[in-house]
Amino acid sequence: MTKRRSSRRRVLDALRAVRPAPTPLPELPPAGPPAGVAAFLDAAERAGAVAEVLAGGEAGLRARLAAYAPWVTARRVVSVVPGLPGAETPGGASDHPHTFADVDVAVVRAEFGVAENGALWFGAEDVPHRAVYLLAQHLIAVVPAEEIVADLHAAYERIGSAEESVAAQSWRGFIAGPSKTADIEQALVIGAHGPRSLLICLV
Repeated sequence: MTKRRSSRRRVLDALRAVRPAPTPLPELPPAGPPAGVAAFLDAAERAGAVAEVLAGGEAGLRARLAAYAPWVTARRVVSVVPGLPGAETPGGASDHPHTFADVDVAVVRAEFGVAENGALWFGAEDVPHRAVYLLAQHLIAVVPAEEIVADLHAAYERIGSAEESVAAQSWRGFIAGPSKTADIEQALVIGAHGPRSLLICLV
C-alpha cells in the first residue's frame, strides 16, 4: 500500500510540475447592432420552424390561422392571445398539467427571439404550466417583430437585467423549432417527443 501511494504521489507531483499557468477567460465581444428580422427568420427555419412576418396585428394573425391546416383541423385549441375564435384560455396554476394532454394547437407569446439560432424566450406569466409547450401537437408562437436580439450574449444580458429574476419564476426557457432528435442512425426526426410543428408569427 505504501508503494502504491508513493507512486500516486509521484505521478501527481509530476503533473503539478508541468501544469500550465492559469489563463484568463477571454473578453466577450460587445453586443452588435440589433439583428434584422430576416436573420431570425432564416435561423428559425433552419431549426425546423415556419417563421413569418404578419401585418395587421391580431387581425393578421387570425387571417393566417384561417389558412393554417393544424388550426383548421384542430379539435382543441388553447390560446393566450384574445379574440381567436374557437380557442380556450389555459386554466389557472391549480390545473394539473395532464389537463393539456389532448391539446392539438397552443397559441403562446414569446418575450423575444434570438437571430443567432432562431430560439424564442418564454416566461411563465401567460401560461400556467410548461406542459402546454410540450404536450400540444402544434405550437404557434407570437412575438413582436421589434423584439429580436442579435445573439445569445445579448439574450442573456437582457435576461439578467430583467426586473424579476429567472430564479423568481416558476420556470423560464428557450425553444428553438419543433421537437426533434437524431439519436437513431443520425437521422433527423421532427416532432419526436413534443410539438410536431412550430409556427412563429412576428407581429
